[in-house]
Amino acid sequence: MNEELDLFEIQEEKQQDPESQATVAEPWVEDGQSTLMGAFIYLTREVENKGHMGSRRSMTLDTSDNEALHYLMRRLNLTATQVHILACVLFQCEGLGMTCDMDDLTDFLGSHPLKMYMEQENLNQLIELGYVEKDDNRLSRSTQYSIRKEAMEALSRNQAFELTMLHAPDSITLLAQCATAIREGRQHDSDGNIEKKINWLFQLNRHLPIVMNIERIAGDDSVLFMSLVLAASLIGAESAACFDLSDFNMVFELSDVRKLSRAIQRGRHPLVEKNILEPLCNGDGMANADQWVITKAGWMELLSNNQDEVNTIIGDYEEWGRKLMPHTLIPERKLYFSGKTEEEVNRLRQLLQDDQYQQVVARLKEKNMPTGLNILLYGTPGTGKTELVQQLARETGRDIFFVDMSQIRNKYVGQSEQNLAEVFSYYRTYVSRMRKTPILFCNECDAIFGSRLEHTTHSVDKMENALQNILLEQMEKMQGIMICTTNLTSALDKAFERRFLLKIQLPKPNNEARKQIWATMLPGLNDEQATELADRFDFSGGQIQNVTRKQIINSIFSGTDEMDFERILDDCTAETMDRSNGRQIGFK
Repeated sequence: MNEELDLFEIQEEKQQDPESQATVAEPWVEDGQSTLMGAFIYLTREVENKGHMGSRRSMTLDTSDNEALHYLMRRLNLTATQVHILACVLFQCEGLGMTCDMDDLTDFLGSHPLKMYMEQENLNQLIELGYVEKDDNRLSRSTQYSIRKEAMEALSRNQAFELTMLHAPDSITLLAQCATAIREGRQHDSDGNIEKKINWLFQLNRHLPIVMNIERIAGDDSVLFMSLVLAASLIGAESAACFDLSDFNMVFELSDVRKLSRAIQRGRHPLVEKNILEPLCNGDGMANADQWVITKAGWMELLSNNQDEVNTIIGDYEEWGRKLMPHTLIPERKLYFSGKTEEEVNRLRQLLQDDQYQQVVARLKEKNMPTGLNILLYGTPGTGKTELVQQLARETGRDIFFVDMSQIRNKYVGQSEQNLAEVFSYYRTYVSRMRKTPILFCNECDAIFGSRLEHTTHSVDKMENALQNILLEQMEKMQGIMICTTNLTSALDKAFERRFLLKIQLPKPNNEARKQIWATMLPGLNDEQATELADRFDFSGGQIQNVTRKQIINSIFSGTDEMDFERILDDCTAETMDRSNGRQIGFK
């Protein structure tokens, strides 16, 4: 009497036919050597399963007591049930990037669903051993299983997988793994799965001091634990200058994020009280309440005073503070343009929005074209070139890396060229470290953009040509966003002109734009006065701002905020530098 074979038990009777015994070992033998993947292939047979929904790929599993099963049990140190489950996961995943769920395993193993859940312990054991990854997806309300990349690679090399293969060699690598788990978990919208993955990584890497130190600082507080892991991984793994408080959205609910943000900003959070977190400061020493860094003392505590790792992670924080302007510190100002200029500025504003920017970069890569965006803003002084760059940075959430071209030149031979090369080296580092590509802003580049000299003999001329050649080369291979401004374009070298993707002229505002600027900067003006000022004085935005500043200073001297329109007219006349009436430039 033939009884139905139980899925999770090995048959007690072995095949006795010598010919069949001889064929058992054949399928997984390559060049006279048994292979793990060959044995798994032998256990699985692909069949076409036809149902009411049409044909779909399926598989039958050989659960007999055969040599392939014993070979896998011996080599991998697994039970028969664990080998069968792992074979099903391997088959369904077809390699990396695919997943299976409990229904798939039930179908492949030919088991009753309840009995499959009884074998959850064996599945968990495969997860703990590192063969299988688990993802609890909140959207699909199902648990997905997949073969771990490192396990697949080991089996493909005919090697048994060991957990030591997953050990992070150092703290920086562990932080990178944590950052990946956090971002992938957020993308999949997993409910509580991020913390499970982080805990698994920490259990796996207990040999690293940073693991014990984070657990010691956090104690039993899971919120404090995840806060510290998030901050450390985002800064340490990506070598970013800081993390935003909004990054807490990746691991906490919105209501919890608000509580955490308030506690940190008010200095009442344990990580702030313990001097582990501090606000990011810019070059002027102003603290940013939304952007935070781990202090050097904090890194020393986390890394058990490992000075080399501390230096690797924090790198050049001081340089960040001096060279980068956080977009959050840029005050909002209204800019007025007209006609074609307004259209071009809006196009640039849209291009710098991160989703649009990423699409453009991806498409350019597909076409094997340079991905750098080199942009030139040109026009007479005071037309708002510098202010436009800052407002674009603020609106698109991009920090600004300022470059003062006047500081590039140096009297020592070769130093000017080195200074310019270091600018782009710094910028490339910032692009790789920051989550959103910053803007490389070169202001007032008139001199260096001039035409290159031929047949040079003087060292100064040779230096100018060398600087221009370096700048041309760096613009050609730019990977990021470079915006340059200049007042003069007549002497612009053709080679530079060709390397600018967008060239936007900012002319003086027209009559209507001037009227809007006057009304915005001096709200006390009535419509008639704003119209008169716009009609009489062909001013740039910078000149109107100068007159406005004079009015503020004059109000301090006079002790009253009442607007004196006649004085405004006098200041406008003085701003034109017209001395025909004998007046001198300055305040009255």
